[in-house]
Order: sequence, then structure tokens, then C-alpha cells
Amino acid sequence: MSNSGRLTPFPLVGLLTFLMGGTCLALAAIPTDSLAELMIVGEGRTVRELAPLLRGVLLAFGLFSLTIAGVSWRFGSRAERWLSRSALALDSAPVPPGREWRRWVVVIGALVLLHDAPSLIWGYFAADDFWLLNDDLHLSWRELLTTTHNDHVITLLRLELRAMRTLFGVWPAAYNAAVLLSFTAMLLSGVMLLREAGVRRTPVLLAVLLCVGWTLWGQFTTGDYILQKYMQIATLGATALWAWCCWVGTRRGRWLWLLAACATAACWMNVSGFYVPCAVASFALCDMIGNRSSAGAARAIKHPGPLVALGVGVISAALFDAYVYSLPQNTGLLETAAASPTPALIAVQLWSFLGTVTLSLVIPFPHHLAQFGLLEVGFTASLIALSVLIAAAARRLDRPLRWRLFGLLITTGGVALMICLGRPSAEYDLIWPAKYTGPAFFWLCLVLACVCDGLTRNGSVLLLKIVVLFVAASWTAHMGGNLLCFSGAPFFNVDASRWSLLREHRQERQAVETLRREIVQPLRRRSATVTLPDCEGAILCRRFPALEFVWGEQPPLSTFDGVLADRPEQLDFVQHQRGLGPLPRGVRAVPSLRDAVSPEFLEELKSNQTLRELVLSTPQILGTTVGDVPAGHALSLEPIPNATTVSQSETEPGGSSDEPLEQFAVDARWSPESRPLLLIRLTADSVSAPPVLQLQFIGRDFGPSPVHELAWPADRPPAARFDLLQLNGYALEGELESLQVLAAPPGSVHSVHLPR
Repeated sequence: MSNSGRLTPFPLVGLLTFLMGGTCLALAAIPTDSLAELMIVGEGRTVRELAPLLRGVLLAFGLFSLTIAGVSWRFGSRAERWLSRSALALDSAPVPPGREWRRWVVVIGALVLLHDAPSLIWGYFAADDFWLLNDDLHLSWRELLTTTHNDHVITLLRLELRAMRTLFGVWPAAYNAAVLLSFTAMLLSGVMLLREAGVRRTPVLLAVLLCVGWTLWGQFTTGDYILQKYMQIATLGATALWAWCCWVGTRRGRWLWLLAACATAACWMNVSGFYVPCAVASFALCDMIGNRSSAGAARAIKHPGPLVALGVGVISAALFDAYVYSLPQNTGLLETAAASPTPALIAVQLWSFLGTVTLSLVIPFPHHLAQFGLLEVGFTASLIALSVLIAAAARRLDRPLRWRLFGLLITTGGVALMICLGRPSAEYDLIWPAKYTGPAFFWLCLVLACVCDGLTRNGSVLLLKIVVLFVAASWTAHMGGNLLCFSGAPFFNVDASRWSLLREHRQERQAVETLRREIVQPLRRRSATVTLPDCEGAILCRRFPALEFVWGEQPPLSTFDGVLADRPEQLDFVQHQRGLGPLPRGVRAVPSLRDAVSPEFLEELKSNQTLRELVLSTPQILGTTVGDVPAGHALSLEPIPNATTVSQSETEPGGSSDEPLEQFAVDARWSPESRPLLLIRLTADSVSAPPVLQLQFIGRDFGPSPVHELAWPADRPPAARFDLLQLNGYALEGELESLQVLAAPPGSVHSVHLPR
């Protein structure tokens, strides 16, 4: 009790926590089925998935709450005094600037390692990184700098990747360390900006804790090297604003040069970096309004060198981007957008995006609220609460810091607007990827540091304790989400957190190492340079599921050339030129696959089981309509009498159907190049319902092939031609000995031929 007889704040929190814990324990005593019935919303799918976890979660949370309640009742007054003294000491301690920055580096580095140290060992490249490494391996300097990645011009990142590859090859630890250094630099630049803007140390520390604890940073810190550009642009933006604050305080020209360099570098980093000059302009304007003086701008005009350099840098970056986008081989700006932006659409997306970022402070994956019909309510409530806090804090701040807070708010809104304009979508409940919400979350944390400074500026220990509890709740929520994702718990198995992403990257790395050990190294022992056929993504990902990209794309083997080979001439991938679409980077089209591949590859293919699984398997062959078979120039596959009882389970691994098949076969010797086509004509009765067709052949070098499915054309022609050279096993054989086609139901195929 306080002297006035009222409950002190910490015991009040303890009482509320006690009631919460008791409620959870009471709910845990209810049978799971009955409790699930109480919680069903809509169809109840989510509750049914979570039902096995309810009792354990309620018990754990109830016991944890009771423990916190007991601690707060027992040590509440001591904690209050300790927190008050610590905050006062931290804010008022006289520390030289150089020593303060060194301390911040140590604190931020320790927090980053606390969360992301495993990334140094288990982090690995992600989907886009393999394409970047492949580009770096095969493109010339000019092509490298003038080639877009999707619809991004990433000139500086490509140069950075070339330097990293020159220094470290594809050693993952070096790239993981670079990613964590970028994350640390981003946090440090935010701290430098806040401290120079006049925010006290305690709110800055709380903002750093809040920012680091966000588990969605895992998409940035566990591998994904390409996402460095977003962290680096945020770092350059915060550093540019810090340089402006330093210029206003010291009037030294070097700060303007730093500002110009940061803003220019951000524009050359990516097209999204153009928000940095806009952020500098808006922040400088707000700062001048807050100081009731335009002296900073007037003095800057008297130093035209940095301003001219900034203008030249920004304009040259814009012109260069326009030139790159105009090249015919590149994807144009915003060509990958899912919808055309309209004012109404952008407004809804801004609401959705900012609501997602704000809610993610305490709910790691806000899109789950849609399962309970609470997503729109959550977005609106979180934005209203944030607005109220900003308004309350702004009244307590002094005028200069208040307007700098407005400058940071404009920057945060500008980042959100840029993302919504760049990726418009008609889905208001879009699940925003962390690569988009991450930069906005960083700027939001800077805003919240100013808000915390305003709320606690008058020495209110109660408000400070509320902020500390909020940060603790955020850490607890994100750590809980991290654990649930890592364990693959129902309802969370599709989400991405630090540990779940590390698990996926570890599996991906093990798959790549298996490819190097079982395929590349045996081939390299036979020859320093090896030419081999590319492997389809469907086959590769069937053998190595971890290599499938998160959005479902199945990349071919050549995609991983950048991590499988140290030099571009070590592995030369080829494909047969017949019937191909655009080739992957680094793959050549050849008229004869057997003549193009290395003899060492053919020798290794005879005995290397992993290589055989990848090269000799093909899921299906596509057909095209043809006319009659030329007389006298075809090998005819004759029906085999009494062979209609052969079942699919006997010819196709894993098959379970006992439906009878009709077998057509030919025993002869022919070159694959001389008879590359398979012509099949259906009976008149089976055209409306095409049969199930399977193909198998026996070659001189590699023996029986796997069973291949033949996909009949969708327009159901009476006859179809299948290009057998699409089958690597067929194209690589020196001589074929027999071929058979299996059809179900029997009697559906009129004739089967191999024309010359």
C-alpha cells in the first residue's frame, strides 16, 4: 500500500496478473472438447487444429502468470525503486560521445548475437540468392550492372556480391556475418539518429530491445543475402537524417557531404531507395519548423557542393534505372505488380500494411486474426491506439523533438506508401512478407522511442513501467511464436520465424552439400571441366524437397550452379534445343545431347545412383498433333498377345491400381537421333476419353529406363507426336534396344510407330 492507502502500481499489475493466471488455470480444468466448442468462430477449423494444444498452453500461461504475480507482490516496491534509479542514472550519466557510441555498439552487438548467433553457423542462401550467384558467375561486368532481378535494379548489391565472391567464394559463414553486420549497422544508425535528435538513453534502449526481439527479422538474418538491400537502405536513410541533425548542431560541411553520399547510395542501391532523399527533405523541413529557423537550410545553400552532388547522384541514378528498364531483356518497373494502383486501393492497402506492422509489435503473425474475424478490428484498434499515444507524447515533448517526431512519422508513412505503390494488391487481408514490413517496423521503432521519451519525460515511473512491461510482452510473444513455428505446431507451420527459417536453411544447405559430394566432386575427379544436362526442377525437388522455393517454384539444377561451381567453366549445363522455351541462365541449347556432354559424365552416369535419379527421370512428355505415319519409314510397335493383365503397380514404382494395360513393344536397334519421335494414334471410340499412357525403353549403356507418363494433348486429337529427345535417358543413349508403350484401358490405342 502507498501512504494514501491505494494499491501501488506494481501490486496492481500483480493483482491483474493473478486474476489472469487463475482464469487460465480454471479454463484448463474444462474438458478440451467443451472448451473448443466455446471458442469456435465460423467453421471452427482453427480451433480444431489448436484443440490438442489448448490445455498445455493454458496451464503454462496460468502458472507463468501466477509466478509473475507473486514476484510483483513480493518485490514490487523494490522493482519500482530500482527501475526509477536505473533510468535516472542511464539518462543523466555524463558519458563522452566516443565512449557512448562504443557502448552502444557492444549492447547492440550482444543483443544481435543473443538472437541470431546460430545464423553464423546454419544460415544459408535463399531462393533469390542462387539466381544472383548464378548471374555473378556467368554475366560480364556490363551485363551484370545492366540486368534487372525481377523488376529491381540492384547495381550496388551486385557489386557487393562480386566483391564477396572474390574474397570468400561461396563460404556461407562470410555471407552470414555480412548479413548480421548489416543488421547491427541498421540498429546503430537508428540509435545515432535518436540520440542526436535529443531522445534520452532509456527510451532508445527500450526501442532497440523492441526492434531486436521482432522474430520476423529471421527472413533477413538467417541467410537471404539479397534482403540486405532493404536493411542497407534503411541504414543509409537513418544515417542521412543523423547527418542533418549533426549539421544543424555543428554547421560543419562534412555532415552535408555525408548526407549527400548516403542519399545517393540509397538511390543506386535499389529503386525503393529513392525514398531516402524524400525523407531527408521532409525531415529537414520539420526540423526547421521545430527550431523556428531556416538557418540550417540557408547555411546549406551557402555550401552548394554537397547539394549539387546530391542532385547529380539522384538524377543519374534515376536515368540509369530508366535505361536499364528500357532494355528488352529486362523486366520493366512494376511489371510484376498484381493489380493497378488506384487511390481507393492504395488507401486500403496503407491501412492493412500499417495495421500489420503495428499489430506485429505484440502479435507476431497478425494474419491469424482473420481466422477469428478480428483482423479488421485489430488493424483499426492498433492504429487508433498508436495515434492516441503519439498525440499524448507529442504534447509532452519540447518543440524541436516534437517536429523531429513528425519528420520520422512522415518517413514511416512514406516507406509504407512506397511499398503499397510498388506492390499493389486487391487483397486487404494480404499476408505482408517480412521483407516489406521489416524496414517499416524499423522506422516505427524510432517513432516509438520518441513516443516513450514523451510519455516518461516528466519522471512518471508508472508510465515507464508500462512501457517496460509492453517491451517484455513483445519479447514473450515473439519468442513464443518463434518456438511454435520451430516446432511445426498446427496453425503456425506456415509462418516464418528465426528458428523455423534456420531449420529450413539447414536442410537446404545439406541438400546442396549432398549435390556437391555425390555429383559434382565425383565428376570433378574425372575432369576439371564437365558438361552435363540440366535437371528439371520437378525431378530435383522430388529427390531434394528442401530445394523447392517457398512460393512453390521448383528450380532446375542449373539454378544452383553458383554454389556448386567455383568458376563458370567448371560446370557447363546443356539442354536439347528441340521444343524449349527460354533457357535458364548458364544453360546452352544443343542439337545432340549425347555429343555435347562430357565422356566423363557418361561414364559416371553408369554407376552414380544419385546422378541416375536426377538425369534419367522425367515426369512427363508433352504431345503435339500430327498427321498420318509415312509408309516404309517407321518402326511399328506391335501389341503383345496375352499381355493385357499387366498392372500399373508392376510397372510404376508406388503404383497401386490393378487396372489392366495393353502393351505395345518393338525389339530392334536404332539410334535415338534417327528416331526421336513417338507417334500414337487412338481408336475412334477412345478419342473423347484419352487413355493413360506409359513409356519404357531399354538402352545399351544405361539399361531399362524409369516408367514415364505420356500426357495426351488437352484438345484430344486422334493422333499425337511425342518428342522422345526431351527424355535425357533417351537422348543420352548410344543405341536403343527395345521400347514399349502401355495403355489403359486395353483397345484404346490404334497404332504406335517410331518414324525415321
